[in-house]
Amino acid sequence: VEERCKEEGVALEEYGSKLMLEAYRIARENRDRIIVSGRRPYVVAAAIIYIADKILAFKEGRRPILTQALISRICNVSGNALRECYSKVFREYLQKKGIPFMELRSYHKRKCYSHL
Repeated sequence: VEERCKEEGVALEEYGSKLMLEAYRIARENRDRIIVSGRRPYVVAAAIIYIADKILAFKEGRRPILTQALISRICNVSGNALRECYSKVFREYLQKKGIPFMELRSYHKRKCYSHL
């Protein structure tokens, strides 16, 4: 994570604080959706962190710091469970916030693979 922050020119402590606040906001705003989803709490927490990073990157016009693989490894959840929770539980939330789900994905691909 530290290397990714350096690559993007983001201060690690500042990033951590922003990520924590964004994740807390997402969890608070989606409390009912999370409870009804029936997903394991640690998978939901990992998905919230992933979404928070995506939203911060989108707002700041940079690549996300965290990848699905990195979050899966750190949080000890499968990549499939993370992707499923991300897409099925939080897609509508992202769209309501004016950040279309597909736009995040295409933004990520455009920024990450523009050098190819």
